[in-house]
Amino acid sequence: MTRVCMYTCICMCLLEWKGDGQFFFDVLFVFFSFSLSLSLLVCVGGFSHSSFRTVVAAGNASHVMLRRSFCLMNRPKGPQGLRPGKEYRLTIPYRSEVTMLRCANHRAFNSNIRELFKKPLVQNNIKAIPRDLGEIPRNYVMKLLFFHQPIRLVDLWSVCKEHDDVPLDSAKHLRLVLKIAKLQRWVYAEKNQTNNLYYYYIHQSRVREVQEMVRADEVRKKEKESLEAVEAERLRREEDKNRRRALDDKILALQSILISNVAQIQQFDPAFVQTKPYVTEGGAVNVAWGWHGTSEDGGGGGEEGQE
Repeated sequence: MTRVCMYTCICMCLLEWKGDGQFFFDVLFVFFSFSLSLSLLVCVGGFSHSSFRTVVAAGNASHVMLRRSFCLMNRPKGPQGLRPGKEYRLTIPYRSEVTMLRCANHRAFNSNIRELFKKPLVQNNIKAIPRDLGEIPRNYVMKLLFFHQPIRLVDLWSVCKEHDDVPLDSAKHLRLVLKIAKLQRWVYAEKNQTNNLYYYYIHQSRVREVQEMVRADEVRKKEKESLEAVEAERLRREEDKNRRRALDDKILALQSILISNVAQIQQFDPAFVQTKPYVTEGGAVNVAWGWHGTSEDGGGGGEEGQE
């Protein structure tokens, strides 16, 4: 019995040590394991329950090994070498576990603390665009806050989203602008005793400056509106002038077509031409025949075109 257990351990060690290989060696190893199991049964001298379990375990392991070998042999194979692209790391269709753990540098349970201090932006060669935290977004927020104070941060961001020219990209950007403005004593936050929520106010020392900015902005807006009105009037006049010129060109083209058509008909049917009211007795075409009744001077404004 001790000898059977020893041979069984040797078989299990061989199964664990085998690893990846080719199909021919897999078949040889399967036959070797079966022969070793049968020899163990012969040495023991009969079929016992433990020996039967050993044979079944060896058969199952051999079957799994053969299936894995068939799958590896039938896998699609392509040309050996690197994938097409600038860099191999950028062409792989998925991220490895190491890359995912390295990029997910958030503080979590059992996370790698050393990876938290590395810079994935530098690793991936990604340059972040810094947010503008200067005077332009600050003055814009101050002018809105002047008309809507006291107001919460979320409500102020809702007001900012209603405007098209807002120089902010997110509520976080607004929070950073207000944070710097608070350090520069442009605004201050005060907790409301009713709902325990913070509301933003314009600082008392900056009220006059904000009022001057609002007045200058209103003057600039009125000047812009007046200039836009003048420009719109000029464009309307130019459009009317171009429309009248295009209408005159079309009228002249129709007059020339009428004169040429009457001249062609005159060659083979003069009687038909003389019956037309816009043809004079001398055979000329009065292209202003329809305007005589509508002109102010009683019909003296038309010109006659000759054939």
